[in-house]
Amino acid sequence: MPTPAVPQSRLASRRPAARRPALLSTLSAAALLVGGAVAWAAETPRIADYLDRPEYRDLFDTLERDHGFSEAQLRAWFSGVELIPKVVKIFDRPAESKPYAEYRGLFISPEVEARGREYLARHRALLAAVEARTGVAATTVAAIMGIETKFGDVKPGYRAFDALNSAFALYPRRRTFFGKELVQYLLLCREEGTDPFAFQSSYAGALGMPQFMPSSFRAYAVDFDADGHRDIWASHADVAGSIGNYLKVHGWRPGEPLRAEVTLTPEQAARFSGDPKDRFPLTRLTALGVRAPEFANVAPDASVALVSYDDADGKPRHFVIFNNFLTIMRYNTSVNYALVAAELDDYFRSEA
Repeated sequence: MPTPAVPQSRLASRRPAARRPALLSTLSAAALLVGGAVAWAAETPRIADYLDRPEYRDLFDTLERDHGFSEAQLRAWFSGVELIPKVVKIFDRPAESKPYAEYRGLFISPEVEARGREYLARHRALLAAVEARTGVAATTVAAIMGIETKFGDVKPGYRAFDALNSAFALYPRRRTFFGKELVQYLLLCREEGTDPFAFQSSYAGALGMPQFMPSSFRAYAVDFDADGHRDIWASHADVAGSIGNYLKVHGWRPGEPLRAEVTLTPEQAARFSGDPKDRFPLTRLTALGVRAPEFANVAPDASVALVSYDDADGKPRHFVIFNNFLTIMRYNTSVNYALVAAELDDYFRSEA
């Protein structure tokens, strides 16, 4: 059901429209005429050059036929888009591809740990209410908040409509995905009564403190503080409630652990693929004599997987991952992401 319109000042900070390049000097203009104009055009793609291409025609057809948008309104909106070429470069160098020892340093620091302790103390009652409703522990919500936006300290740097269009127009490998997200985004804007250029996002179009893609916002964001708005930009209640709701809907099991570190011989480790999708009953490990305290908190035949990484000293570390770890991988499909979430969760639990 569409939610009531939300004042733009509450939902998103506006950023001024990017300034156009200053007028070129006579000499610069002459240089462009000699041969630089083609290079300039190649480096600065214009949305006008894309709107009549088949992918945009198909997108407009879907928005008009299935969702009742008018062509005139769509062209007015899309004509104002500024494409961001560097988005493609970021997609081709994702942080999640780094070795874990390097990746964790992007998200775990004394500053993040201190902010997490402060967040948990300040929002203790709220997080207890979220846990009561969703079963997701306060420390897990805090871990995800710390990774995504450092508890709201990291501000989005792009207009969401620009970012989503840049991915759709300039990154063919994910065009189908971002076409669907553009549809969801415009539906979200219509439901929230907000101009498509008002929302800020990450380079990939992820929104708010929990960094929900538009489809996730529409499906899983909740109005936890019951003020009539699903405000994942400014309301800590809605942010925490939405994270908890997302994990609950995707199969979170209250009270179960995320993962257990285990000791394996090289021969034992070689029996397992290390792929989180390669699940097997826990009894396969216990039959080898593998033990961990966390095993007592899951069924003896629980479906698990094994993942490993080399620490900074090159020593292999092995982890049995449980249902809740895999649920976090529904939030972000990277094993590294879920390992960081588990590490932060452990830290916050130890400080509680």
